[in-house]
Amino acid sequence: MNKEINSLLNLSKSLIPETPDPLNPYDVIQTTCVLKKKMLNSTTVDKYKARICICGNQLTSKYDYNNPTYSPTVSMLTHTTLLQTSIYDSLHTASYDTIGAYLYQHYPEHYKALYVKLPTKVALACGLNPHQLYRVHKYLYGLPDSGLAYYNSYVQLLLDNGYKKVLVIHVFSHILIRTKILEPLFGST
Repeated sequence: MNKEINSLLNLSKSLIPETPDPLNPYDVIQTTCVLKKKMLNSTTVDKYKARICICGNQLTSKYDYNNPTYSPTVSMLTHTTLLQTSIYDSLHTASYDTIGAYLYQHYPEHYKALYVKLPTKVALACGLNPHQLYRVHKYLYGLPDSGLAYYNSYVQLLLDNGYKKVLVIHVFSHILIRTKILEPLFGST
């Protein structure tokens, strides 16, 4: 658990200990700690993981949280069809860790400041002040708009690497990614 907290505070700079400015609007929400045991096989423990998750439901129920949260998705059938088409047409395919990618997006400075408190038992176990507030500088699990932030970052990465956005309704070859019907498509031949 110390390793995870250290990573959030020191390595990735996702959370920065900071006192909120009372003159600027901000929200303070709770976090929770999710513990998971990773197994090598059915009997051997590989490692223990700890994740700090923001209780994003508090943002929508307690505060006026109006950050855009829509992020496009595709059905499994669409994804499978596109993958099979790319294999059939011998297109270049790649995979990536989307779960980890959610954690590397910067929380926009123009949004209302967001502060969190670590769970009391976690803070005490790590030798930290349980009353310390931490400003969110990078998205953590549980924020409602993290999917949109990741999507926007990924679209920009594709554009920066030579892919073009096109609006297409019927395309059966050279599609790499389809976000949703009548949304931009990215193609590669």
